[in-house]
Amino acid sequence: MKKITFILAIFIELALLNLVSAENNSGLSIATMLLHESAKGFYTNNTISTVANATTIINATTTSNTVIILQVITTSNVTNSSIIIIDYNSTPPNTTSIGILGLNKFFDINVGSGLSSSLGWAIINITYTDSEVTAAGLDENSLRLYHYNTSSGSWEEVSPGGVNNVSNYVWGNLTSFSSFGLGGLKTNGQSCTANANCSSGHCVHNVCRVSLPYCGDGYCDIGESNANCPSDCGVTGGGVFATGGCTYNWTCTEWSECIDGVQTRTCTNLGSCFDNKGKPIESQSCTVNLTAPKNITPPTVPTKTPEEPKAPAKTPTPSTTTPLGLGVGLIAVIAISIVITAIILKKRRQNKRLIS
Repeated sequence: MKKITFILAIFIELALLNLVSAENNSGLSIATMLLHESAKGFYTNNTISTVANATTIINATTTSNTVIILQVITTSNVTNSSIIIIDYNSTPPNTTSIGILGLNKFFDINVGSGLSSSLGWAIINITYTDSEVTAAGLDENSLRLYHYNTSSGSWEEVSPGGVNNVSNYVWGNLTSFSSFGLGGLKTNGQSCTANANCSSGHCVHNVCRVSLPYCGDGYCDIGESNANCPSDCGVTGGGVFATGGCTYNWTCTEWSECIDGVQTRTCTNLGSCFDNKGKPIESQSCTVNLTAPKNITPPTVPTKTPEEPKAPAKTPTPSTTTPLGLGVGLIAVIAISIVITAIILKKRRQNKRLIS
């Protein structure tokens, strides 16, 4: 009965607005969209008037009490244009899956030609509640507004845009209207299929985790060991955990020496399971650390004290006697000899006379 009343209300409203046969951006009739099983509310207004380059605020709260506020700037004056907003609890008809976890808040916004042709830009605010975010397992800070690109057939984040986690609304700056939805990324501990699903960027064994690897998930991953994560790798490099009625108890030998850049070990499950779930790695790359040779003290070589250089032998000073000097001396000697001889002869003569 409530569904029938809702449908009748829709058709009466559309008839008054002359929108029963109108089409939205995707080519579907407005009536078809409103009758879609995921449609839960709508907002209509055919008296939208704006002044060029001035902000017009439209409170477009739908019949399902979803608050949508539009701030519209047009490049020219607009008189009595129309707008219709339909909100859904899943992706709108004629669109694909959004590809990220949503808040089940999706909208089709369609405007009349007068407003569409003169639209400069618009800012849209869509509210949410804390309980909706918690129930969806989303990181509130990751919430964003997405629009459906009919050309690429995919959902794209509206930019610029963001979230106000104090007043609880998501906003986006638009230059055209189409299908919109709120989406976000999952918090740690939520199930995932890819890193892109998680606000942390780490989907580890199909669960959003704060890091990769994550110690405590029952898997002994690369980067974990019995030293830094005994809960996953066990005291000997394995892991003990239970699943499907059987247990896993991986025990590993010590790593071998590094040969040709590879170390190996053997891991054995001592539990009751027969598959290799959670089996630690048995091969890893390594680098040989070459030990530097010990310092060898060179033998002491006796040092010879250099002899002081001897003074060079003195060069004999050449005689300054000249041949002239020698001649004079010889003459003097001869003269003296003559004088002495003369004196001796004179004395002999005198002595002879005295004797006579």
